[in-house]
Amino acid sequence: MILKCIGYEDAEFFYRQFSNDEVNQYLYDSEPCGSVEQAQKWIEFYLESEPRNQHRWIIVLKENGEKIGTCGFHCWNRETGEIEMGYDLQTISGLPRE
Repeated sequence: MILKCIGYEDAEFFYRQFSNDEVNQYLYDSEPCGSVEQAQKWIEFYLESEPRNQHRWIIVLKENGEKIGTCGFHCWNRETGEIEMGYDLQTISGLPRE
């Protein structure tokens, strides 16, 4: 797997990923994504300039370039050095579910 910086070209994938009920059952801080336009706004948020306390990448299969999920960090407290990390993966064969 490789990590790709998220970009506006990922809006369709981002929408599919975050409107998926199986993915969203493990997310605690957001409602499911309602449209590609909303996905673009979320991506815009991740692309904002510093200071930011979170970021997200697209997880891509190295073998074929297939986008299979996202990962990132949020709640970065620069004073204490604490950070929360998370990931979400599509429900495809061979990948962990939780």
